Amino acid sequence: MARRGAAMSSAPFMQLYVGDYLADTLHLTTEQHGAYLLLLMTMWRNGASLPNDPAKLARVCRVSPKRWPQIWAEISEFFAIEGEVMTNARLTKEHQKAVSISQERKTAGKKGGTANALKNINAREAIATAELKHSQISEPDIRE
Repeated sequence: MARRGAAMSSAPFMQLYVGDYLADTLHLTTEQHGAYLLLLMTMWRNGASLPNDPAKLARVCRVSPKRWPQIWAEISEFFAIEGEVMTNARLTKEHQKAVSISQERKTAGKKGGTANALKNINAREAIATAELKHSQISEPDIRE
């Protein structure tokens, strides 16, 4: 799990489809909802997966290791475990989409900045030349 200073997700936001979420989770208690959402948000910030470590997962969910098995029994249906890694299919899909959109916007921004710089290069040179002429110290007019 990421700590301060560690790399975080390049996806700046996580969409929550409230209708879908509630349809799938109406049977959960408030405590289970909290645990599920904390896991999803932590996964989002960590590249859409978490280590399958019960002690760490309990800590993420802010429950005791003793309480964790009861919570996990109810929310485990929402996760896939592959070896040492835990994922959520919907979150993985949304995370990939958000990262892709973010990268596309980053690329478009760079292209726009480059085009703008090239378009305005002559104007900047003209302004710099004019400013140079106006800022030169003139020689005093000394008449003898």
